[in-house]
Formats: sequence, structure tokens, C-alpha cells
Amino acid sequence: MVSIDLGSQRYCLLSHPDHVRHVLQDNNRNYVKGYGKVRVLLGNGLVLSEGSFWWRQRRLMQPVFHRQRLAGFAPRR
Repeated sequence: MVSIDLGSQRYCLLSHPDHVRHVLQDNNRNYVKGYGKVRVLLGNGLVLSEGSFWWRQRRLMQPVFHRQRLAGFAPRR
């Protein structure tokens, strides 16, 4: 985890899959994404949405990221 202070805001960057799962999946109600200013540019898609709307979007996208589907995008090394 890396903490970055930008002005009066503190941002945390996570790279370990277990940490990302903890924040985005297992405990998503405990965290705020804080992308308010870029929402104007990016809309309310999967990255920026939260709560029940996020769950609905995630469920719609989940089949695209299934292991068998991803395997077809590039050869495994």
C-alpha cells in the first residue's frame, strides 16, 4: 500500500490482490472511492459507482472476465 497526499486529500494505492479484494469486494461499504471531480468526465460506470448500483453493474460485467474468456485474449506463457 502506498499513501499519497495531494493537497488536503490523502489517497491510498493498493497493489496486492488480497488488499484490493478487501476494499472493493469484501468490505466495499466501509470505503468511499472519492472520484467526485472526475465523475463529470467518466460518468457513473463500474469504476466510480458504489452500493447497489455498483453490484448490479459488476454482475453484468462478471461473465466477460471469466477465466475461460480471458484465456482467449492472449496465449498463456
